[in-house]
Amino acid sequence: MTKKLLYLLFLAFSISLVSCEKETEVPNIPVGGELTGDISEDMTFKTGISYIFDGTIRVRNAKLTFEAGSIIRFTEGSSLEFAYWDNEYATMEVLGTAALPVLFTSAASNPSGGDWAGLHFYKGATDCNINFGIIEYAGSKDTYGSVYIKETAIAFTNSIIREAANVGIRLKSEGAFSAFDKNFFTNIDSYPISVYINNVHTITGSNIYETSTGIWIENDEDFTAQGEYFWTDQGVPFYQEGTIRFGAEGEGSIVHIAPGTEVLFMEGGLWDIAYWENQYATIIAEGTVEKPILFSSASNSPAAGDWKGFSFYEGANNCSFKYSTFEFGGSRDYNGMIFIKESHVAFKNCEFYYSKTNAINLIHDAYFTDFGGNIFLGNLLYPISIFPNFVHTIIGENNIDTDLGIQIANDEELDIAGDYTWTKQSAPYIVEGTMRIGAPGNGIKLTIEPGVRIEFPINGQIDIAYWQDNIASVIANGSIDDPIIFTSNKPMPNKGDWDGIYYYEGAYNCSISHSVISYAGGDEIPWGAINFKHASTPLNLSNTHFAHISAHGVSVDEESSVDISNNVTFEDLDGVGYHVR
Repeated sequence: MTKKLLYLLFLAFSISLVSCEKETEVPNIPVGGELTGDISEDMTFKTGISYIFDGTIRVRNAKLTFEAGSIIRFTEGSSLEFAYWDNEYATMEVLGTAALPVLFTSAASNPSGGDWAGLHFYKGATDCNINFGIIEYAGSKDTYGSVYIKETAIAFTNSIIREAANVGIRLKSEGAFSAFDKNFFTNIDSYPISVYINNVHTITGSNIYETSTGIWIENDEDFTAQGEYFWTDQGVPFYQEGTIRFGAEGEGSIVHIAPGTEVLFMEGGLWDIAYWENQYATIIAEGTVEKPILFSSASNSPAAGDWKGFSFYEGANNCSFKYSTFEFGGSRDYNGMIFIKESHVAFKNCEFYYSKTNAINLIHDAYFTDFGGNIFLGNLLYPISIFPNFVHTIIGENNIDTDLGIQIANDEELDIAGDYTWTKQSAPYIVEGTMRIGAPGNGIKLTIEPGVRIEFPINGQIDIAYWQDNIASVIANGSIDDPIIFTSNKPMPNKGDWDGIYYYEGAYNCSISHSVISYAGGDEIPWGAINFKHASTPLNLSNTHFAHISAHGVSVDEESSVDISNNVTFEDLDGVGYHVR
């Protein structure tokens, strides 16, 4: 059902209420009486009869039934509370209809929001059902809301909350909905709903919120429920405060976030996925082109670093994001807006904007299970920072707009045996420090695609098969139209900004063609931009240009040799093109 149609239904609903209110003022409608004390026996409130509730009315070990068209008026500060004390039970049945809703309202002649406290439900309140009810002018207690639900679940359907002084419905610890659909919130001074993270999934159905804010996820509990849960798009944002940690023992928890959902984070907001040891959690936020998912700042004037971000730890399994936007996060200096540690996550067709730090920071054994179609724009540090062993998981065509590049962090080597490919991206790869490539046994084969650009900070270098018993093959074959570039990452480069590429004994079947190597030679003479040390298998070098080198172009020891006759050219060298040490 469309929201427009729902609105028309609620409009008709409200019109019918106005007629009911007018009828209550007609003298010939009987008054049902005034209640001032607790209720401990079953009661039924009749159609067309108006009742006055005065004070705090507590229902214990009883069932209250409200027939269609009954009207309950509350004096200043009054409330109706179900099973307030431990070891009590209570039940509420609101049997309104579209034509004759049940009205809970103020007894004041000129009512306003906060005239009375509201309806309160506690642990022993079972099988409570509000259908076609109207709750208005409530919320006099700041921490309760017009409806307060704690340690129980109620059904709330086809109902209206309006003219509320603070929160419309407040679900506290273990408070939830057993059913929720076709409700209408309007003129709410605060959030229409506040909820703890474990029960966000109970906010379901198609509801209308004519409110200035959305649904508030309070920062009082972590998501610890085992099982599979679904968050629905309510047409208004969810507001997240503080740190929420997702994770459960055993089979863990799975949370699906529906297309179109928006989650806005307050200052310092953070999601930790499987933070604690032996906990497992999966977040699946897969939007669509028409209905992307948004994770952003709750600020009216958002800026980079407004909130922290997402952190994924070892127990974060099979997390997947599609058509999702992340923006204005990254307030933690070392973690980034997306922080992945010893875990793996899929990002497809996602957007990453205005992170104060790295947009995505992967450390240790972290990698992408799927990647591509992503956009990075306006991030103040690297769009991606990743360890060498998992650079090959950056795949697909991505739009990476950055003055920096993809950081290959200098904390680990590329030392897991296997065949890998570094794909061409719209940003360069930045190799920090010394990156050593090689593994025992079958070793490593690294293929660098045509068009890849690799940049090096000061003293950066690549060592191929540096360690004894390591094997490595590096294939860097560009093309005439798409050469591979090895160069400095300084905006105004100089000769010798980075050291060079070093080949050792275990380097085999290596190849460089249609490439440019520039601004290397930082180790100075007798070394070069390319260096061989006990490398018995020669490099296949062709169609490559060496430029602006502070040492030799190619430097070999007496055990090594390289053929430079196949269109290998040299320009602006402090040494010679080919040197034998």
